[in-house]
Amino acid sequence: MKLKILIVSCLLITSFSAMAQPRYSPEVRAKNEVSWMKDSLALSKEKLDKISKISLDYNLNMDKASDLPGKDKAQQKLMKKKDAAIKSLLNKTQYQKYCKKEKMMRDSEKVIYKGNRQPY
Repeated sequence: MKLKILIVSCLLITSFSAMAQPRYSPEVRAKNEVSWMKDSLALSKEKLDKISKISLDYNLNMDKASDLPGKDKAQQKLMKKKDAAIKSLLNKTQYQKYCKKEKMMRDSEKVIYKGNRQPY
């Protein structure tokens, strides 16, 4: 009987931990974004520094906005503000690459996966 309870408890704990999604800090998310931009857009150090500040500010504010009652509108407003700030730093070709990547990332967040296998 005790063995059955132990097995069921282990299964429950394992299933709950498997469902948890990793949540990266705003600093890590900003660093990853800047790293992608550095590799993909060939930006100068000065532009990367400016983008790093914009990205960190954006990610910090997105975390704060996720706790608000009208979070969707607040987050959309933050996205538009960030995109406008980034656009002012990039040339047309760089901004188009940036937009494609952002669209892909934002669309992937809307997808709900079914089954056990995640696409990554």
